[in-house]
Amino acid sequence: MFYVGAVLTAKGLYTFQQTLEAFSLITFSVAFSGALLGYVPAVSKAARAALDLLRLLRLDKDTAESRGTDRYPIDGAPAIAFERVDFAYPSRPDALVLRDLSFVVRAGESVAIVGASGSGKSSVVALIQRLFEPSHGRITLDGHDLGATDVRFLRDHVAVVSQTPVLFDDSVEANVLCALAWPRLD
Repeated sequence: MFYVGAVLTAKGLYTFQQTLEAFSLITFSVAFSGALLGYVPAVSKAARAALDLLRLLRLDKDTAESRGTDRYPIDGAPAIAFERVDFAYPSRPDALVLRDLSFVVRAGESVAIVGASGSGKSSVVALIQRLFEPSHGRITLDGHDLGATDVRFLRDHVAVVSQTPVLFDDSVEANVLCALAWPRLD
């Protein structure tokens, strides 16, 4: 920029004042663009999160109305059983995430689900919350088929505490206020 400015000024095509103005304009534009580009990852994450939230809200409404109407009393901590469960995400039906998974978590037990990234830990939790349905097999809650259970009723009575809290790109106060407001977003 200095060289081009000096050549244009030497040839009389630009005055020294015009060269300084062009130099300042280019410098500030590049600095502003660089700062703006720093927000692209956050905007991308926010757009993805918004799409996921809309999908979740739509799934919750569709699933609650069309599948599962049972409401049975849940006293204390219910037993959860996976019986030969296979699961693949709808976007990749040929790639099984869980294959022939069977286990029982009895009432009052604490269980840690561990494994490498991509081994299906979050998928197990998503199936318990009925965010997805198993491709094969059965999941029961106190002996009741989870697929026949009303989703809203289930989610009112089953809580999942993730190892990693979801935080928004905002202040601690805003995150706490958002967490407090979340149950009222019906």
